[in-house]
Amino acid sequence: MKCLAAVLGCVIAVGSAGCCKVLDRDRDDDPGPIPLPVVTTAAPGKTTTTSTVAPTVTPKPDKPGEGVYPLSAIRTIPDNCSRAHVLMATAPVNPRNDYPWTWTRQAVIVHPEFRANRGSHPTVPGEVHFEMYDYGNDGKAKALLAHCADGGTCNRLAAMYRAVVPSSRPQVMCGEVPNLKGSPVRVLIPQPGVGNDDGLPTSSDIVGQCARISVCMIHMDPSTPGDPGIECQKAPSRFKLACASRKPCSAVVSCLQ
Repeated sequence: MKCLAAVLGCVIAVGSAGCCKVLDRDRDDDPGPIPLPVVTTAAPGKTTTTSTVAPTVTPKPDKPGEGVYPLSAIRTIPDNCSRAHVLMATAPVNPRNDYPWTWTRQAVIVHPEFRANRGSHPTVPGEVHFEMYDYGNDGKAKALLAHCADGGTCNRLAAMYRAVVPSSRPQVMCGEVPNLKGSPVRVLIPQPGVGNDDGLPTSSDIVGQCARISVCMIHMDPSTPGDPGIECQKAPSRFKLACASRKPCSAVVSCLQ
């Protein structure tokens, strides 16, 4: 009997070593977390039991933009501010009264987690509402303002915009915004997959094409040096502008290579 027990022990040991080798070999092609079996050796006269250890899963951020763009690049407001705004950009008044807000538009389209297509003031985190105002004491400027239901959403919106549009200087505010004049005009920004308008620039819109190319490049690789949008506007012939019509951003970047 002692001999038989020794033989069985050797068989179990060899089998366990074989399993370990298979797991090591397949590790590079691991399709995802797999529960790992834990085998408890049975005492004489008792049944062997097997239990399962659940894999450790890293939770995904549940807030838009969280953990993607550093908040250190902006001056934040309290996350619980209920009257939160971001002064996204200003522009001089023009006789055509035409203000496309191209850079904000392309940045938000690339980041649909900021839900901007409701057309009403936001009521929950993640929603953003854009309005244009007369701005300044002399009435010679326009301002694009984003409204959020909470300070946290506006903080992350400003951090995103500051990152993907390097020349931008968004300002986050809580409460009243100074120097706004007149009645606001709603600015709608479409979201991909919602409605028929995807907001992509036309082939004649060089600024829009440069904006989308630049936003996509930085979105895909935040370490992208310089300001590709400004470089594109200065020398558009150096860029494959047609790539701006590709979807999603990964396709835009692949097209540029």
